[in-house]
Amino acid sequence: MNPAPPAIPVTIDELLNSREERALLQRELLASYSGCALVSFMVNFPGPFKAGEDAVFIHKEGIRALEELLEPIPSPHSEQRELATGREYFRLTRSEPAEIKRICCRLEEGHPLGRLFDIDVIGKDGVPISRTELGLEPRGCLLCGENPTVCRRRGAHTIEELTGRIAEMVRRYREKALYQGG
Repeated sequence: MNPAPPAIPVTIDELLNSREERALLQRELLASYSGCALVSFMVNFPGPFKAGEDAVFIHKEGIRALEELLEPIPSPHSEQRELATGREYFRLTRSEPAEIKRICCRLEEGHPLGRLFDIDVIGKDGVPISRTELGLEPRGCLLCGENPTVCRRRGAHTIEELTGRIAEMVRRYREKALYQGG
């Protein structure tokens, strides 16, 4: 993978266009690989800088951990996209979508950077599998644990507070990896 492109701010329109393009690619991948479920991975990174150094590092670590967990599961195709709106990773699997979602949720909950991972599993029918379908609680706000949508709507936290927390999580993760010889 290439180094991170320079961090440039992205607009809401660019994010919305990227979301539409991602949804189109997801539909195309599912149509091209009949009978497969799709894992779609991005990083939850607030603010206009989606491809900065921390976001790229989190994405690389997330893919490494995800591929390690999914390695024994047959996969006919995977690909990555490096965009100013954030890096994207897609992996098709020939496994039960609900089981793949359980594995991904364990990664989101158990990895030191997992709270920053945004892993969607889309079933063979094109419908995403939700955490609540599996009896799991929705994830809370990075800072206070409350519903993140409510926090966003009421402006409970600044972008600086959120990105500061993320930078601290990345720093601690890197220090631990260095300490452990990783």
